[in-house]
Amino acid sequence: MLGMANETEKRWAARVAEWKASGLTSTKYCEGRDFTPGGLRHWAYRLREATAKTALVRRPTVKILRVERVPEVRVSGRAPTAVPLRIKLGAARLAVPGGFDAMTLRTVLEVLVASVGRSS
Repeated sequence: MLGMANETEKRWAARVAEWKASGLTSTKYCEGRDFTPGGLRHWAYRLREATAKTALVRRPTVKILRVERVPEVRVSGRAPTAVPLRIKLGAARLAVPGGFDAMTLRTVLEVLVASVGRSS
């Protein structure tokens, strides 16, 4: 039975592809054929939905991290001081001072990214 479903899908996929390539309306395309415009449109929808679901399953997840660099601030005529780097990841907010340790920051970000992935 499964083989029959695959053959049916293949046959309808070929019909839908030919119809789309023809530029005709479903009614015009189906004239003189052994299937109806409604059936053709139904299969076009069904195949499109199946393709969309398959694409979602295969699509890799991309994590986006927002990083803002804030300009230096001059306070009461003194030399500019570095304003920390502010990182927003989900609900987490992280202020990183100048001269931070890169390995420590990398470790903290990996933990945050992993925890955000678990909560989504």
